[in-house]
Amino acid sequence: MNKSRNQLKTYTLHNYQSIPQMAGIPKEFVRDIEIVGKVLPFKTNNYVMDELIDWDNIETDPEGCLIKSIMR
Repeated sequence: MNKSRNQLKTYTLHNYQSIPQMAGIPKEFVRDIEIVGKVLPFKTNNYVMDELIDWDNIETDPEGCLIKSIMR
């Protein structure tokens, strides 16, 4: 087992840009995260990022759609 994969890592507005998947996200999406994160609490973890979001289909992924709907 890979111990680092099993360790819970939390992400907030202060460190979310270190999430590897963020490299492929459009700049508008990142800007929206910044704006909403200043008004609403933003916190997630590596399990959500690695296991629950389909980054190849972010437009149709239920978690991705939820994030986008919050930002609108």
